Amino acid sequence: ATLNPILATLPDTWMVLDSIYSRLVRMDPVTGEPLPDLAQSWTNEPIGNELRMTFNLQNNATWHDGEVFTADDVEFTYNYMNDLPGPWPFLRPKPYLDINSIEILNNVTIRITTPLNGYFAIFDIAEWVILPKHLWEGILQPAYFDNPRPVGTGPFMFDKRPEPGLIYLKYFPDYHYGIPGSRELPVFIDYSFLV
Repeated sequence: ATLNPILATLPDTWMVLDSIYSRLVRMDPVTGEPLPDLAQSWTNEPIGNELRMTFNLQNNATWHDGEVFTADDVEFTYNYMNDLPGPWPFLRPKPYLDINSIEILNNVTIRITTPLNGYFAIFDIAEWVILPKHLWEGILQPAYFDNPRPVGTGPFMFDKRPEPGLIYLKYFPDYHYGIPGSRELPVFIDYSFLV
């Protein structure tokens, strides 16, 4: 299975990707409410026929390769999603985000404007993991990119993939929310390879 978060559809793959990558916000699986992730807080402000969402980003987040996470990565990710070149695999339509504009206010603040009736825009925003601009801006045909060594800002980082279907992750010591309680080396088995 691919480790490209733009193409991935299998739940087993997303169990791995959600450990490696962070999102701007995450949705609470019980309440359905948005929760902080790379955005530590945000405000919603109706302006005319638009909804202006201003996100205050984590100021201590880094990518697994040591690069600093900034608002540039957020802007890049959402523009990249909307401007992706084709062709696209049959089972996955081109991603689309209902966003009117994205404005970087500073390194840790970004403003996303959506249509006023775009209540569900927060769900679109929460759907996509944030990609590292410094690595993905050179990927011109992402539909054919397997992302063999994914780099994210999440609590786990890619370690190795010794064989198809077996993926080892290790803790990311600089994770912006701190290291989770258990320190065992997680191993993920992608059952899609076993059918």
